[in-house]
Amino acid sequence: MISILVSIIIFTLSAKSIVGSVNALKRYHQDLTQWKVIKNYVKPNFNMDNSDYIDENFMVDHDWFLSQTKDSLRYLQSFNNDETLVYMSPSDFDAGKETAYHNKIEHPLVTDSKLAAKMVYVSSGFIQLNQKLYPKNNYGKKQDNRLVTLYIPKKLEKDIALIKNNVLADSFAYQKIASDQVQHIIIPDGQKTFLFDQEVPYDNHFPKQVVTDRILVDINQNMVPIDDNVLAFGSEVIFSPFQNSLVKNTVLLPRLKQLKLENQLLSVDMVSQNAEIKAKNMMSQIQGGILVLLGVLISSLFIIWEYLKNQYQQHAKQLVITYLFTGHKSRAELLILSPLLLGIGGVSLYSSFLIKDRRLALLVCTIYIVEVVGITIIHQLVLKKKRVKLMKDALL
Repeated sequence: MISILVSIIIFTLSAKSIVGSVNALKRYHQDLTQWKVIKNYVKPNFNMDNSDYIDENFMVDHDWFLSQTKDSLRYLQSFNNDETLVYMSPSDFDAGKETAYHNKIEHPLVTDSKLAAKMVYVSSGFIQLNQKLYPKNNYGKKQDNRLVTLYIPKKLEKDIALIKNNVLADSFAYQKIASDQVQHIIIPDGQKTFLFDQEVPYDNHFPKQVVTDRILVDINQNMVPIDDNVLAFGSEVIFSPFQNSLVKNTVLLPRLKQLKLENQLLSVDMVSQNAEIKAKNMMSQIQGGILVLLGVLISSLFIIWEYLKNQYQQHAKQLVITYLFTGHKSRAELLILSPLLLGIGGVSLYSSFLIKDRRLALLVCTIYIVEVVGITIIHQLVLKKKRVKLMKDALL
């Protein structure tokens, strides 16, 4: 009987995993329609190998690094803030970075790293594509001659100063930025944002794509001067957008050739195709999980069959004699079945706490009880056919 009870736990855990995968796939299939707006976009992968430019003290050659950073900035500026370049990166200005900033800077700004959870660095192209996806979104009217544009939901309007300081501390800590170079636009609460996020976390679940009430930070690289101070900017100004942007495939190579940077291109990832491949991989995992589930169910069916077969064989004469003298055998059968039914009920209750899903645990319990009832009926019919012989044997 222990094997039966263990199979219930395995079946329940497998079913929970499959249900979770199915729900994730449903959400992702809804997202796939949104991915189509970048079906002609690619993720370029650039050669950033610096092994030839590291000295004996493991320091990168300053002139080489400066030249690379300037080339990266020219590349970003060549798109002129249009929708052919799309960039998104959640802010990583966490408590650790906030503490480091306050320790390093002589007169630090007042910041609040808790707000960083709602902050997302984006490109102007990202805003433009989201406007296409959600035509009712209102992003206001920004001035193009500003270095930073903050799109802040109405309910966070009271935190404008802290949000601004977070961005300055994270990306411009070693630069003096005039206050008029940072503009903010208050946007309506509840606006949806599609992230175009392809990063798969450690748990292999699809990242959430549609979010609401995010603080969008749009840095205008065209307002960043190409001089020797470019190394003082934070990674979200030049390095990360250069490495992680999505680019329309028809403009990528011409743009690189124009800037004489085509030799830095190693490969490209097909963005929209990757999204579809992830959905297919998830479907394959679900199909594999269903096969495992069927295997567990079938094996449990055979185990229950053998268990009840042995029980009926051991108590056959008792059941027949009970029926002979009382006209029914339901109480005797209940005594045979009660340990198994109580075990199924108890394990199902334990499983409901384990997976925190009572309905699914109840469904699994019902499936196993139906198996028991079905097999019991079959054994009753077999016993009925042998009843006369068993009665003779019992009376001898």
